[in-house]
Amino acid sequence: MMTYFRRRFGDDRLLSRLAWAILALIVLFALVTVSSYYLLPEGVLRGRNPLQSWDESGSVLMLAVRIFGFNMLSVAFIAIGSLFASRPNSDQPYLSTGYYAYYTLIVVNAVTLGTWSFGVASEVVPLGDRLIGMLDVLHRAGLWEMMGQLVVTCSLAQVALVRTTGKVTATRGLHDVSLSPGEKRGILIGFGLMLIGAVVESLAING
Repeated sequence: MMTYFRRRFGDDRLLSRLAWAILALIVLFALVTVSSYYLLPEGVLRGRNPLQSWDESGSVLMLAVRIFGFNMLSVAFIAIGSLFASRPNSDQPYLSTGYYAYYTLIVVNAVTLGTWSFGVASEVVPLGDRLIGMLDVLHRAGLWEMMGQLVVTCSLAQVALVRTTGKVTATRGLHDVSLSPGEKRGILIGFGLMLIGAVVESLAING
């Protein structure tokens, strides 16, 4: 089973990687959100991250820039992870550590939603409404941001400089790494989706 998924996430085709990464996102996010709703106390993560405490601002634009800048920290986290990849043997493709970084962020987001631990206080809503509300992309930024991060993650999935096969580690230089035109576009699209998310979140806070 793990070999099967490793091949899907390590596919040379960006669109194939994206399709499987999106499927994993949907399943993981739903499972963790529902589990945390029933198993963890409400608001358990609220106030845990002082960097993500957004106050109402007189300028939607400036708040959007702040939110976008904060979200770029997650992209940096993913990019650093993407510099490393591993595989059990030479018969399988490398799996980028950037995926682990991305899905760790998704787990945190899902727990935040499941326990209603948002930095900005708001009325608590039922579990079903929380999940359906994620689809309200005109007023909710979560889907924009997660999809943006996902596209960047998949676009960087084959740039690893440190690659481990079993117990053997090899390195390569930046000159050995090249992004396809599609991967370059994917990075720009990912940034664009996250920028849209920052604007949506800024408007929601100042609304």
